[in-house]
Amino acid sequence: MSVGELKKGSLTAVFGVNLSGSFSSNGAGGKLAGKWIPSFKVVSLVDTNDDIVNTTLSYEDYSDLLIAEGTDYENTSILTGVGLAFIGKNGMCLEGNYNYKRKRGFSGHSYDVTLKIDF
Repeated sequence: MSVGELKKGSLTAVFGVNLSGSFSSNGAGGKLAGKWIPSFKVVSLVDTNDDIVNTTLSYEDYSDLLIAEGTDYENTSILTGVGLAFIGKNGMCLEGNYNYKRKRGFSGHSYDVTLKIDF
């Protein structure tokens, strides 16, 4: 038996709100002096290419093909996230983010940390 390739296209529309502000601090003796930027976001992701996932199975001994159709998955998901960025006086930027994505039958968490240093 051989399995054909899985074909699935996606075109996602994104609608949402990202709120952020900033405040400055002098830090511990000037070592943490810089700008702090907290943020919060709520986003709706809509897959506008609402396809059913299909694949083709064929048996080597038979000429008949079996087409396996997947379920019609949920095409809308909600993403929420929080983040905090620190921009130091020396040009260093440290940013951390947490995101939670939810849709019917799926939930996922993601974290990321980014460090940028100007030199």
